[in-house]
Amino acid sequence: MDVRQMGGRSPRRFSVMVQRLARPPMPWAWAIYGDGVTDPYHCSSRFYRSAEEAWAVGRAMLTRITSPNYRTITGEERTNAPEGDPISS
Repeated sequence: MDVRQMGGRSPRRFSVMVQRLARPPMPWAWAIYGDGVTDPYHCSSRFYRSAEEAWAVGRAMLTRITSPNYRTITGEERTNAPEGDPISS
């Protein structure tokens, strides 16, 4: 879900949810939800070996997207980002 779909503003509170969505060896994924919103605000594009690993990555992304310096980037910007740049990960 995009911020524009939520009335142009972000929800005040977010939470990370880890779910088993696939078969082993990498069944775990994370998603970030805003309070009162049924669709995820952001979700993982890959799967993880353990719930703990998915939780750690989801929490790191939650910290990243709730920081005042976070900005949405396009695929082109991501492709052209230099190695080691935070937006290239």
